[in-house]
Amino acid sequence: MSLSNEQLTCYDAIRDLGDAANDILAPEQQYYVLGGIVTAAINHPDTVFDHDTSHLIAAEDSAEPVRRDNDTLRDVDVLIRDRLSSKEASRIREELTRAIGGSLVVSVFGLTPHFSPGVVNRGVKSVAAWTSERTLDDDGVLRYELYPLQKEVPLESYEPWRLEMPKGGQISTFNPAAHMLAYYMRSISGLRAKDREKVEAMRVNIEADPKFKEQIYDGPLQSWQHFAEMIELFGTNTEAALDLAEEHDILGRDLDIFRKKSEILRSLESNPTLVKYAQKGLLQALLRPFIGSH
Repeated sequence: MSLSNEQLTCYDAIRDLGDAANDILAPEQQYYVLGGIVTAAINHPDTVFDHDTSHLIAAEDSAEPVRRDNDTLRDVDVLIRDRLSSKEASRIREELTRAIGGSLVVSVFGLTPHFSPGVVNRGVKSVAAWTSERTLDDDGVLRYELYPLQKEVPLESYEPWRLEMPKGGQISTFNPAAHMLAYYMRSISGLRAKDREKVEAMRVNIEADPKFKEQIYDGPLQSWQHFAEMIELFGTNTEAALDLAEEHDILGRDLDIFRKKSEILRSLESNPTLVKYAQKGLLQALLRPFIGSH
């Protein structure tokens, strides 16, 4: 690209990402760009939500620079609605990184297999048990899972929107309301400290739109909202949490572990030094699954 790093915006960087993804992926492998690039578009007052065409038309000045204030490169997180082997995810990541000239840090991840309760217990030992998973079972049922919680979600809730960028180019992403809800379900701590201000602003914008509000509370995203509420509630030591655990046949021991891990992770995520290290790649293997992943 002819622009310098100082001039380059995230929209400039990913202008060719959509075409590259369509070339790389199989027709059934729907992709979604998640994270801050889309959030910046949703939060801008001049962005247009076109429900008829499922287009998010970004405002001219909604793009962020490719570098954060601490001089680290921003991320572009790409979800593939398919089970991916680590080899396939790495191949896609490398090809998308080439397509955007390495101007952002690309992460690629897919859906994970769903295992019936009792087949595997990932609740105590697995690092992934601190972060939620989008799963797909052999019957094609989609779920959000965060041990010991799980919630079936309709395929309709994954219907993509298109983010249309001001100077050309489109990328596929979640419905804007689903994009917002995903922040509440990322980890056992619920909404992360570093995301709180922008996500609360996003909720104000989203819920001001009657169609989005209906989708969240009465439509295909109702299960996403319920799962977010369960994470928040299970992170507390309240009578309501105990009642919900009993309703879902969740052991008191698992509820206690969930709450303690939630407290630990909230403490980590509130530490600006640890967040900075995760963004810069220092201690990345340890911290990014908790602090930096979407």
